[in-house]
Amino acid sequence: METLKLKIIEVLVNDISIEEFEKWLYQSDLLNENLKQNSLIFEVITINYRKETALKELKNIASTLFDEKHLVAMKIKVNCRKIVNSNTPKNIEKYVFNIIKDFNFEIESTVYENFYSLYYSFNGFDYTNFTKGSLKDINFRTVTYAKTVLENLKNCKTIDDKKEVLFLDLLDKNQAIKHIKTLPKTRKSTLKQKLFAFLKKL
Repeated sequence: METLKLKIIEVLVNDISIEEFEKWLYQSDLLNENLKQNSLIFEVITINYRKETALKELKNIASTLFDEKHLVAMKIKVNCRKIVNSNTPKNIEKYVFNIIKDFNFEIESTVYENFYSLYYSFNGFDYTNFTKGSLKDINFRTVTYAKTVLENLKNCKTIDDKKEVLFLDLLDKNQAIKHIKTLPKTRKSTLKQKLFAFLKKL
């Protein structure tokens, strides 16, 4: 069942197409399950994947299984894998953008925010010059960080495990402050507000 859930998320984060999902589905062992006793498999099997509404129907099913953090966690994993396997700086930048393009400031995740900072390194001319960083250095840091994220996810058995690993709160005050100091000015003010609000709770 966990495999099916992961495949559904892969569709939602554009790692595989709806056509690839359908092919996988009908080649899997899920058809041997008792469909009457497993409502999820039954719902997925009964979708007509030839219709234009197929993706919408799959999203409706997914909305009962996953929250936003599940989707972001899988999006991070998928694009980290693409970053590590990429040979061109332009593609690396594109995959980082895929991770942060729907950035939600309400979600506390050091991983999420670090990728946001890396994207600024690619696109923030003033910031890049200020830090004296070269494109080669940025690529190296991005690939190295993506490898670290994947290494941390390696032993995760379920999507919930991945979510837990990727969305740990910034609990250490000194670490949080140090992290903010490395970010471009446009990000600092927002994160400082969040940090101060967090520290008040301690």
